[in-house]
Amino acid sequence: MVDRQQTSSKPAQQLVQRLLQGGLATSVMLLITGLTWSVISDTPSSPVRLGEFLEWGGPDRMMALGALTLALTPFGGVVALILLWWRERDYRFVATGLAVLGILGIAILVGHA
Repeated sequence: MVDRQQTSSKPAQQLVQRLLQGGLATSVMLLITGLTWSVISDTPSSPVRLGEFLEWGGPDRMMALGALTLALTPFGGVVALILLWWRERDYRFVATGLAVLGILGIAILVGHA
């Protein structure tokens, strides 16, 4: 007898995997593009604040966007897993995922203080 939850969650798990792979590929592309742009244009590097990376300004902002994408990719994966676990009524894992999101949120707040 095949477990219905196991067979129904397979496509959802593949979706989470594709989300993580896509986020990683996007961030690597942005980082390499920004680094190549920086080397070719021979522009001096300068720190980029979190709110400034969306402004057009050069390779540093491209690399900052790549780093932010890399940092947010696991966050998106955890959110997707929480939704998957909720659908499967596995509330213990939902609670664990929410705790992880809470810890990430606290880390972001402490990092900006």
